[in-house]
Amino acid sequence: MPTIAQILRLTSSPQSILFLGEGDFTFSSSLLATLPPSLLSQTITPTAFDTHGEVTRKYPSTSATPISNLKSLGFPPLFRVDATKLPSSLPPGGGGGGQVYSRVVWMFPHSGQQRVHVNRQLLSDFFEVVGSVLGDGGEVCVCLSEGRPYVDWGVVERGEENGFYCRGEAKWNSSSNSKSSSNSKSSSSKKKKGEGLEGYAHVTTLGKEAYAGQEGVMEGKRGGKGAVVYSFVRKIKKIKEKENEEGAGADADVDMDVGGIGTGIFLKDSDDEQEEEEEQEEEEEEEKEPKLSKNQRRKQRKRKR
Repeated sequence: MPTIAQILRLTSSPQSILFLGEGDFTFSSSLLATLPPSLLSQTITPTAFDTHGEVTRKYPSTSATPISNLKSLGFPPLFRVDATKLPSSLPPGGGGGGQVYSRVVWMFPHSGQQRVHVNRQLLSDFFEVVGSVLGDGGEVCVCLSEGRPYVDWGVVERGEENGFYCRGEAKWNSSSNSKSSSNSKSSSSKKKKGEGLEGYAHVTTLGKEAYAGQEGVMEGKRGGKGAVVYSFVRKIKKIKEKENEEGAGADADVDMDVGGIGTGIFLKDSDDEQEEEEEQEEEEEEEKEPKLSKNQRRKQRKRKR
């Protein structure tokens, strides 16, 4: 299984990366520690929704070290950055002054409420504005835990509604070897050797004190599930309406702004798999009935439908 750095394609040439929803900053800090010095020359902007004081209060035992590490690397964290209000909540030079990024990463977004419709809206609001800080050929990566209720949030549909195409999904083993918290705007638990990030532990959006005396509650909800990283690119042409023979309907004529994407990590799209299956069926039919003409085979397939 690929590492999270490979899934996010951070191991290639230097680029500009925006990390959103960094609860206690253990994710970005631990991730950057795995990158070679040559890749630390890129523009990296770790951000949190909370103020510095709120981060310290919510995560008193985990936030100080990663924040210090990020500063020493030359990537001081930004606070009070709302993923649904980009770029206005980014300061000048941090995306608010017209800066754009080649990659925007949001690990385990969560509203803090266990309400499907609220989290759906959170994702919709995010996709509505993220394009304003995304450069040409840029990519948006959103990571969610597997299973329900996360699949009910419809992250792919939320992206589609706002002009983004999900070019693939990649599984990441985010199961815990020790006790961990649940979903948040930040990170998950320590991972198995070879797959995880040393020093990275999942924290909840509301912070530890919100679940005082309920340590088993949030762990149980996440249950050591794996995670899925969804990779999105912008549609650079709107769907064009085309008249069919009946005078109604529309065919999708969409170009994706894929700018050099394609590492073999992401799974095939379902449409591609369906096309391959149909082509294979046609080839098998031709092998079985080599003496039939093309018109005869076409008529035969129509009868079967």
